[in-house]
Amino acid sequence: MKFLKWIVTLAAVAGAGVAVSQKVKKEKAKKEELDEFLVPNQDEPIVYDVPSRTDDKMKEAIHSLENHEPQTKYFAFTVADADHAHTFQKAAAELDLSSSYDSEKQEVEIEYNGNFDEDDLNLLQVQLGEISLQAEATFKEMHD
Repeated sequence: MKFLKWIVTLAAVAGAGVAVSQKVKKEKAKKEELDEFLVPNQDEPIVYDVPSRTDDKMKEAIHSLENHEPQTKYFAFTVADADHAHTFQKAAAELDLSSSYDSEKQEVEIEYNGNFDEDDLNLLQVQLGEISLQAEATFKEMHD
């Protein structure tokens, strides 16, 4: 009788061990899937959708900064009126870009303090291109 109780107890412990190991396997698989979703494989290239109407002058100015030492750069855009400037500044603020508006010149100026590597400059080009399209702004110049 003791032998039978011992076998039943051993079977129950083994069954519980299998159940726990299966639960751990499922949780690990879910965690790996979530990690891949939240932080995708960094070996894959980053692809940006550059608006087709992006100003070539702006593109050249931005990419002339590639591999330069980080320093503050300003990008000036002309706008039609204060409403367009407000639209431009609101969109820039949503992307964490600082801006100022000169009502006399009808210009909005974006301050950029980021890095000058290829990925950051591509992102900046996309952001400025989208903002200028939304606000119907025209790139004027880049300066220190």
